[in-house]
Amino acid sequence: MFGERENNFLFNKTFIQGGVEMPEMIKPSDVKGPLMDTVWQNSEREIVATNILKMARFANDDQWASFTWEGYVDFCSHTPSHGEKAILDEFAENGYLRKENNTYHFELKIIGVYMQYC
Repeated sequence: MFGERENNFLFNKTFIQGGVEMPEMIKPSDVKGPLMDTVWQNSEREIVATNILKMARFANDDQWASFTWEGYVDFCSHTPSHGEKAILDEFAENGYLRKENNTYHFELKIIGVYMQYC
């Protein structure tokens, strides 16, 4: 699965695990540029995507860790709106995130968007 040609851009190096070469996915800190002119073509979505990227980098030890709406609210320096929650839910509906109960999980689709800014 990881060796598929279309997924190679998500990985920046490989490592050996159990004698097998495995791809290592980009980390949140690998994303350097601001999210502008994205596939969403919408500044509100880009802001929410930037916020969850920053949360993964700074609050979740530079890992694509799962998060909740409450965790998002606690992380943000502003008071998040219901519109931001709707965007997170929209990301989940469109395959950028996966939502199980009240927990959001990063999917390869959104990491692919971030990869364009490495």
